Amino acid sequence: MGNPSRFLPSCFKVITKTAGHRKSEISKGNEKHAKIQYPAALPEEIYRYRQFSLTEIKAATNNFHPKSLIAEGLFGNVFKGIVDDGNFVAVKRFFPDSVQDALNEFQTEVKLLCQLRHQHLVSLIGYCNDKDEKILVYQHMKNGTLRDHLYGCNYDPLPWKQRLEICIGAARGLHYLHTGAKHAVIHSNVNSSNILLDDKWVSMLSSFGLSKMRPQPSYSNTTKVLKKINSRLVGTVGYVDPEYLRGCELSEKCDVYSFGVVLFEVLCARRSYDSTLDENEQFLVYWVRWCIGEGIIYNIIDSYLKGKIALECLKIFVDIAYCCTNEKGDTRPDMGEVELMLELALEMQEKADTELVDVDPHAALPEEICRQFSLPEIRAATNNFHPNLFIGKGGFGTVYKGIVDDGTLVAVKRLRQDTAYGLKEFRTEVQLLCQLCHQHLVSLIGYCNDKDEKIVVYELMKNGSLGDHLYGRGYDPLPWKQRLEILLCARRAYDSTLDENELHLADCVRGYIGEGTIYNIIDPYLKGKIAPECFKIFVDIAYCCINKKGDTRPEMGERLEICIGAARGLHYLHTGAKHAVIRSNVNSSNILLDDKWVSMLSSFGLSKMCPQPSYSNTTKVLKKINSRLVGTVGYVDPEYLRGCELSEKCDVYSFGVVLFEVLCTRRSYDSTLDENEQFLVYWVRWCIGEGIIYNIIDSYLKGKIAPECLKIFVDIAYCCTNEKGDTRPDMGEVELMLELALEMQEKADTELVDVDPHGKYMYEEVSFCISISD
Repeated sequence: MGNPSRFLPSCFKVITKTAGHRKSEISKGNEKHAKIQYPAALPEEIYRYRQFSLTEIKAATNNFHPKSLIAEGLFGNVFKGIVDDGNFVAVKRFFPDSVQDALNEFQTEVKLLCQLRHQHLVSLIGYCNDKDEKILVYQHMKNGTLRDHLYGCNYDPLPWKQRLEICIGAARGLHYLHTGAKHAVIHSNVNSSNILLDDKWVSMLSSFGLSKMRPQPSYSNTTKVLKKINSRLVGTVGYVDPEYLRGCELSEKCDVYSFGVVLFEVLCARRSYDSTLDENEQFLVYWVRWCIGEGIIYNIIDSYLKGKIALECLKIFVDIAYCCTNEKGDTRPDMGEVELMLELALEMQEKADTELVDVDPHAALPEEICRQFSLPEIRAATNNFHPNLFIGKGGFGTVYKGIVDDGTLVAVKRLRQDTAYGLKEFRTEVQLLCQLCHQHLVSLIGYCNDKDEKIVVYELMKNGSLGDHLYGRGYDPLPWKQRLEILLCARRAYDSTLDENELHLADCVRGYIGEGTIYNIIDPYLKGKIAPECFKIFVDIAYCCINKKGDTRPEMGERLEICIGAARGLHYLHTGAKHAVIRSNVNSSNILLDDKWVSMLSSFGLSKMCPQPSYSNTTKVLKKINSRLVGTVGYVDPEYLRGCELSEKCDVYSFGVVLFEVLCTRRSYDSTLDENEQFLVYWVRWCIGEGIIYNIIDSYLKGKIAPECLKIFVDIAYCCTNEKGDTRPDMGEVELMLELALEMQEKADTELVDVDPHGKYMYEEVSFCISISD
């Protein structure tokens, strides 16, 4: 077996030689202990808090009695105290004879705690500014520190869900420090001893004496990298970012690294550094990362937790801790992302704890869970499957619009009976949809299991499919467009006698509207006879109508929200149930839109289920299952085509193709095009490599996509469609990046000065080249 200690930076090994019992705190300061000369003035904000006299403090702590001692630190000790009518407090007494750094810690902590307020930061109650004593008084944390409960002999082991909740609280506190205040705060000393627990087990960050402040950064690109600041070395052995140790640079990513170590502590119930162990096991972070790489992480987790952690939850938790402790800071997530992933881990644990019923391919259909329709009811609802109620057709059947009961509109999927797969699809879809519940999955209302008919009834998606709105199926705005054009300008829609740039009235008018000179080309007879308010409304309507394909197509923000919804649905399928569900046929026709334009995944007849995985490594690859080939031309993962293996990464690939469809408004496969352009995914990836992606995006979107948003969107679609499945992101990562893209679009839209009288955002054209590395 290899030796993980070979990965340790040399500076770690130097530090451990000099680290003693009280010197776990790393601090380069003045080694001479001299009487501190305290300044006369404290930060102005401190005077809003109660000022205790030294006499009151001594009375509260029984004159700093040893039995009241809670904790010892480098610059002072913490005592339990009782003030007033029995309120418990924590009294931090800074050493009167200590290094100058003690004064700095006191001043920093006072300044920060006076400015910061958050439910996951410890609260300041008051202070004592006596001539010879500098003391801070905090709310008392009844349940001590996280460290106490991980290693303490006097406490029962914490249940796994409680550990997750504690971690989430601490993550929220750190996220607030990094982004929630006027000045970003780098805690600098995140460890399990500085995460306190109140009487309700709510976690609080404490000990801000080594923290640093700086102005919040502006965005220079889509990567959340904050400007670093230089400082003396601070932190605790076993938690300190190796990049920081090498270069004496401090950033939020140092806190992220330290928090990742805490996550490993929580999982393994082992100290971050233990000099009594073999050299290759002394630093917890390196030992755990090595075990993950070897696929033996389960062997070293806290024995109390074994058999109590849901595999879906463990997978997410280990992955986020591993990412937090990446060697390079710019590859670590920010605390907002960590918080979200920990919340997802908790959600997965809670769902697993409810013991979701497995799908049994031979089980009876769930009559008690959803409504069973009779065939006469279905025929009545669809007017005996009347052609006028036909909505769409799939590989195994047709879909009709129907009306049931008191007028409720439904979609009725009538499966073909001439294939064995039709019956299998019916059973799979009913059983899956009875178990899966998510806001971005289409809801099952009921089914008909008649001898001669197999029918599934869903909620009706009033706005059709994403494909309908990308390609304009069922929309024919041309006659109305022509009427509006002729009414306004009194000229033909097409006039071959005019110059080339004026042949098509629609294109000509759009140009004049964009330049603000539309009034120049209207019918001379109408000039001076149209009220300005009427003219503006009329032009606005006409502009919308003459956009290509009728402009029922959604704006970029709407497209992003549709994609995010679909991504959330897929993410839930892959990780949100006891068994991972592989969708197997992701395409724009199977993403439906309800009356509020919320996207829903549909058509689960080809879906596959497989057990959630155990960790063999940190890459999120689930055990693959063999199956007949399934999918739609243009969307199918090339790896799957070559080897007939099915995994969640196949869904990711197909979703990447959908993203390209959304951007380019082009079908995934079009046999009428030149051979090199027939498959959208290969054509777009080639254009990206050539730096000409902007040339092929939907012309309707040109000038309307913020460059920052476009870059993120193209990047995530490109990664999803990587040739090798193990280089593609998982759907949770896709979801996060799409949310970031939407955030960038909304931010840019609010800042953009609207110079177009018709309210059309116009961004500069952008071009960029993504290096092809797969």
